Amino acid sequence: MRAFLPFAALASAALFLGCQAQQWKIVFESDRDGDPGIYVVNPDGSDLQNLTPGAFGWEPTWSPDRSKILFASDLHGGGQADQEVYVMDADGSNIRRLTNTPGESTSSWAADWSPDGEKIVFISNRDGSRPGDGYDLYVMNADGSAVRPLTRGGTPAWSPDGRRIAFMSNRHSTPEAPNEIYVVDADGTNIQRLTHDYGHAARPAWSPDGERIAFMSNRDGSSAEFEIYVMDADGTNIQRLTHRLGPDGHPDWSPDGSEIVFAFYGEGNTGTGEDVGLYVIGADGTNLRQLTAGGYEGHPNW
Repeated sequence: MRAFLPFAALASAALFLGCQAQQWKIVFESDRDGDPGIYVVNPDGSDLQNLTPGAFGWEPTWSPDRSKILFASDLHGGGQADQEVYVMDADGSNIRRLTNTPGESTSSWAADWSPDGEKIVFISNRDGSRPGDGYDLYVMNADGSAVRPLTRGGTPAWSPDGRRIAFMSNRHSTPEAPNEIYVVDADGTNIQRLTHDYGHAARPAWSPDGERIAFMSNRDGSSAEFEIYVMDADGTNIQRLTHRLGPDGHPDWSPDGSEIVFAFYGEGNTGTGEDVGLYVIGADGTNLRQLTAGGYEGHPNW
């Protein structure tokens, strides 16, 4: 027998879902207040807030339950490591340092969560022995414990099903393609190259259903003219979404997979001008709109 919800219950459920949708803020880095910090903004550009006033921060990433934000910073005040991975509550409070990188002039950064929130992947040059891009991928527990190496590469993104990690690497070492997009199983095995001769391909981002990957590349322009691309998760069906002068970068998907947020860094990568800021575009390349303007804005995460 089919069960029916009373009208009041349906109305409450609809209200709950509407409130949930409104909570999908975009977190990003900006220097609009003078120093690089972590900000949040609604997808319509309203309610912009600085979460880290007086504290440097960049490379923010939401936790799967939206209760925490990973970011990179030098809040530790120097010492051996230039950057470390930190975490804070979604309102900017309770900042904690997660990594303690050994070695002089080393860094740990570009962190991303596993879908269950229990692990964090990040990059570091802590072993000091890698040629070329110089960084390795590492995985640690969400509290910063049990750090283990995964593979060589940079800017990782964990797949929604938790099975794979996309990343960029120059392990193929060709002048035509300084970096390409790869995937690796979460245990460090089964490395596969997804892009071929795509210039400097970087910053992969999985669609919420795991079917597609967005990334930035300068394949069709100069080093300062990055554009946003999307491809199927197996590396096929690559499509260019943006077509403009100047670098577009650091794409990320909306929670429903219909749109992509990215940063525009200005003609000649100057970080200045009224058109510099965050933009949102449909996943099919239509309906481009500017979200923020106020100086350098970057690394958005929806």
